[in-house]
Amino acid sequence: MASDRRRDRDEAFDDDYADRRRGRGDREPIVRSRPVQSKGLNVPGLVALILGILGLLFSAFPCTIFVGMPIAAVSLVIGIIGIFTAGQSTGRGLPIAGASVSAGALIVGGIWLALGMSFYKKADDRVQKMHEETEQRMQKVREENEAFFKAAENKRLQEAKELREGKAVIVTAEALYEDFDTKPLEAENKYKNKVVEVSGKVHRVDRDRFGRLAVELDAAGDGLVRCEFPREAQAQIERLRPDQQVTIRGRCTGSSGKTVVTIESSILVTRGK
Repeated sequence: MASDRRRDRDEAFDDDYADRRRGRGDREPIVRSRPVQSKGLNVPGLVALILGILGLLFSAFPCTIFVGMPIAAVSLVIGIIGIFTAGQSTGRGLPIAGASVSAGALIVGGIWLALGMSFYKKADDRVQKMHEETEQRMQKVREENEAFFKAAENKRLQEAKELREGKAVIVTAEALYEDFDTKPLEAENKYKNKVVEVSGKVHRVDRDRFGRLAVELDAAGDGLVRCEFPREAQAQIERLRPDQQVTIRGRCTGSSGKTVVTIESSILVTRGK
């Protein structure tokens, strides 16, 4: 045991002696670790992230994409600035996250915008088609109306020409009224809807509640032949006097009562003194 203790002491002495003889240059350098410094906050990155989240929320709904997309665009620019201005004291995590969220918001808003434009185009095409169909229908209606009025005008001109120049049944006011009074069926077949040329004496010039002028001719007994004139004949008709002899052409429409035979579209042919 004593020999073991002696041997340990000798070894310790030898080590201590070797250390004293070793120079300073031979000693191992002492390495001291530097304190770890925490990175600072990247303010543009934080702003970009907050604005990017807001832009994404607004861009998620079609009715607010015009608010969300401008916010996302501004956030994307701030995020890019934060990425390029990040130094050793600030990290790039926040600006990258903010730029990514902003880009996502722009993509979502762009999708909604594209869908909206597509829907608007389809709706506009449908409205345009309906407008064209409506125009075609209106044009067809206009053409039909023009054809109808043209046919009506031609018919009126033809009837007016027939009244002035066509063949007419010549009869006196007394005979016309007597035929309808005594032989109504024969009179209907002979006179109704035909051009007649009636001569007789003026009983009076009358105007109905609609302002239409008529010349009433004396007939047998209390009977009258009522000749209705258009408005443009007013100046000519108003100069007629009672008991004046006249000849009138028109289209007979039959008996309108027990004492009246009616003639429409009348034309004054002659008048006596």
